[in-house]
Amino acid sequence: MHTRKNNMNRAITVLITIWWALACTSQCRANGLASKTNVLTYLRIMGDKLDCYFTIETRQPHLTILMNSDSTGSLPVNGDSPTEKASYFRYRQLIGDNEAISSVDELVLYLKEQVPTAHIILEKKKKKSIIHLVDKQLAEDPNYILNRNVNVTYKGTLNSLPNVIGDKFNSTLRSGVNTASAVVLYDFTSQADVKSTRKPVRTVLTDAIPDQDHYSRIMWTAVNRRTAGTDSQTTVQYLGKAITH
Repeated sequence: MHTRKNNMNRAITVLITIWWALACTSQCRANGLASKTNVLTYLRIMGDKLDCYFTIETRQPHLTILMNSDSTGSLPVNGDSPTEKASYFRYRQLIGDNEAISSVDELVLYLKEQVPTAHIILEKKKKKSIIHLVDKQLAEDPNYILNRNVNVTYKGTLNSLPNVIGDKFNSTLRSGVNTASAVVLYDFTSQADVKSTRKPVRTVLTDAIPDQDHYSRIMWTAVNRRTAGTDSQTTVQYLGKAITH
């Protein structure tokens, strides 16, 4: 009898704990302050809600896996001080899951607050808004290839465009795969037709995407890897057409 009573008390305690957790989550969502989620997931959710798109630029000092299994977004970096490690923009880092945001401008302000290691650039087109999230150290580097202007005329597969641009800068830009997720999204079929004069490489890479209204909310990712000394190479991965919209 005593054991049965203890089991019943435990069951009641568990039920109360679950009820309390659900009530707190519901209240948090009502206030736009739900539990945390990683940057990638949050961007996809808000992209669908606000009909906007994103590009992401990060840096790595070594050839380590960008999309690691650590849900905190920690990056396995060798030889860097804690201060330097903390300066990296990691797009698997956790941020507040604020779905109450109702405009792109509001979203930009929120991302600046939640992701201080990223420089946020809002590019408004005629019918859409594109938000570029760029690692701050890359954004401040005048030699970083995506900050530079380029003249390019090209017609061919979209995924080959980074290689064409890279050839103009001693092969410091290449097309490739940046993620180690179970399902790798990689656009190798879209066709690009580019005629650009002195435009930022970042803009050229984005404007080259055809049928953007049906493209992935995260259009492309770029990873800058330090290969030897101060030398670096940037890999761009186009993520292809959207699956859900």
